[in-house]
Amino acid sequence: MPKLLLATAVALSAAFAPLAATASSEGAFLGASLGKARYDADMGAYDGKWARAYELLGGYRWKAGDRFAVGVEGGYANLGQIADRQHGAATNKSTLVARAWLIGANGKWAMAKDWSLIGRAGIARTRSDFESRSVAGSSRSRFRAHVTDSSVYLGTGVAYALTPRADVSLQATRYLPSGRNTVVRNTRIAATVLSAGAEFRF
Repeated sequence: MPKLLLATAVALSAAFAPLAATASSEGAFLGASLGKARYDADMGAYDGKWARAYELLGGYRWKAGDRFAVGVEGGYANLGQIADRQHGAATNKSTLVARAWLIGANGKWAMAKDWSLIGRAGIARTRSDFESRSVAGSSRSRFRAHVTDSSVYLGTGVAYALTPRADVSLQATRYLPSGRNTVVRNTRIAATVLSAGAEFRF
């Protein structure tokens, strides 16, 4: 595990230790979501493009009152693949794939019967892979690179309880950024994932 994720895990453990000792437990949870990632980039070829995305999470949550619970989470996010093709004297095709390991904290506030607001924040250790291919007559060239970067992710959404142990949700999660530096020539790339998901507690 990268040092930053390990340091974050230690910090979260220390922060939640007093709560774990005094608060009642809501329990462990597993969650999954599926949706679309909208890329936001300084580079026009990628700006505004959408890709399929999914997230897998697990964690533990404690009650911090009658209507509020807080916890820790970890998981994986695949932000999908976007592509660009340009035609001219040469045909150029490029693709960008981003995925991240996550560790962070989450909160859940019961608004009304069966409905809750949810919030998430943490560190995303993101790897972005860039590939470009160019064809000009009989001449072909290929360039591949990747960069790994750590940054903050922030999420919010609304959940509905199907049962006392299972929720469905709609969420928006912002990854800042999903890539930087050599992959796309110092271009800042971020992504917002809009998804529908389910959570199961046990």
